Amino acid sequence: MNAKIISLSNQKGGVGKTTLTMQIAGALGRSKKVLVADIDPQGTAVTWSASASSESPFPAHVIGLSAAKGKVHNEIRKYIEDYDFIIIDCPPSINSSETQSALLISDLALIPILPSPPDIWASVGIIQIIENAKLVNETLQARLVLNQKQANRTLATESLTILEDFQIRGTVRIPS
Repeated sequence: MNAKIISLSNQKGGVGKTTLTMQIAGALGRSKKVLVADIDPQGTAVTWSASASSESPFPAHVIGLSAAKGKVHNEIRKYIEDYDFIIIDCPPSINSSETQSALLISDLALIPILPSPPDIWASVGIIQIIENAKLVNETLQARLVLNQKQANRTLATESLTILEDFQIRGTVRIPS
């Protein structure tokens, strides 16, 4: 078995990277073998997993790999044969060697974005990092995830329109 590797990244904090990481891992972990690699020095995914009760443990294995820095891809390779999915929770930084390393080995990069102009503007940097990673990892796919969207709000509707114009090579159009 070769794991599918999904990285959740954005240069901005507070957009829901860890929450989405844990929700995806929890859902997949009910029927698949899933590893969460927390490469954010804050270690929130590790803390989240550790807070689960022993009667109802988190359904995925969670490890902290922030100390690997720019060698995250080497550490992740050690687990590829043992899992169906590896979900990587990246730190909020455009200059993060951890994120750049994770993208070298990822099949899919999910970019959570909040429906607000500052969050959308901040996402331009991570999109460039992903495009740079595609020069080495040609199969890397990227998707924007509009997170915490409130229905029937003008800002949310306008955000969807703006995000349609983002240029991510190989990305499907975001439905409105």
